[in-house]
Amino acid sequence: MDLPSFFCSIVLCCFFVFTFDPILFSFLCASIVVEILVWLRLEESNRVEKRILYQTTLGHRGCTLNSQQVERIQKSQFDFQGPTENTIPAFQFALSNGANGVELDVQLTKDKELYIFHDLNLSQRLLSQDDLSSLSPSQDFKASPIRFSSVASSALKNLKVSFRSKTCLKSSIPSLQEFFDFLIDHTSKNPHKSSPVVMVELKTGANYKELVSRLIVELEEYQTKRKKRLFKTNNNGDHDQYDNGIVIGSFNPLALYYFRTHSPRSYATLFLVGNSLGDGAPLWWIRYLDPLYHFLCLVVVPFLLRPAIMSFNWKLVERKVDVTTWIKNYGVNLWTVNNNSLKKKYISLGCSVTTDQCFDGEIGEMTEEISN
Repeated sequence: MDLPSFFCSIVLCCFFVFTFDPILFSFLCASIVVEILVWLRLEESNRVEKRILYQTTLGHRGCTLNSQQVERIQKSQFDFQGPTENTIPAFQFALSNGANGVELDVQLTKDKELYIFHDLNLSQRLLSQDDLSSLSPSQDFKASPIRFSSVASSALKNLKVSFRSKTCLKSSIPSLQEFFDFLIDHTSKNPHKSSPVVMVELKTGANYKELVSRLIVELEEYQTKRKKRLFKTNNNGDHDQYDNGIVIGSFNPLALYYFRTHSPRSYATLFLVGNSLGDGAPLWWIRYLDPLYHFLCLVVVPFLLRPAIMSFNWKLVERKVDVTTWIKNYGVNLWTVNNNSLKKKYISLGCSVTTDQCFDGEIGEMTEEISN
């Protein structure tokens, strides 16, 4: 059963109270009881999971330079080469520059493999014209963009992404399996440090069940490899089934619900809430639809889904969300906070922050000035 079926069951039960078909009425009552038991199980697991991101700093898509920072560095002639988002060098850079963990985005390819990439389309934001032409020589990319989900993993292996700037390194698009191998290797080389926290954001559409099912398989493979390389025990001497370093996030509550009810292990789930339904939307949209969107995200979904962590756009928090209230019952994450004073403020309250700003020294001062 999914969340909508719960409401349908209640409505149908009310109907059958009056018509009273005892068999159907009993079946629907049993369905509601099952839904309540699932809800209670999810609530119980939150007691452990909600503190996973307590006062942590996550490198946004690893640790990258945004377009403003690239432009400023180019004008200053500062000799610096930064990593490109959602690549292994970006994750390595974040973990080497003070981040407690990283945030990354996963999507399904045409052949149902999980790769790390943010945009739903392949475009010149990260790829050269030659790379795009190699995928589809005769296609007009502006009029008809190439969907990431329409490209096979074999083709992705030949591509190099960057912001097409001398300040950014070209890197391959990694698979989720390659990232997990990197994560195990990084943790084994740094035994004195706690394991990095990883927030995996699911870029889903109608195929969210396929994506989640594949993710569960890859998480199990990761756990097997991790157990061989980094065996840890709990207080009872048994292998701990909770991997407190993995957080599964999404804007899609159905994807999170499907994951929590199908994963054999318990992972923290994180529900993302944006500042608005659409940037640059017309005034009537913002006035009438945004309040409905925020009512669903801030009232309905938290009550039904019971995510361990609520993740808010920091602009929404500054405008209308009181994190001190939310943090009593949930872990709270804010994205994307690139101002150091705001980072310190929210971390002191017990929140975690997702940020591009993990730089030190002269480059850190420069990116901080741009962010203010």
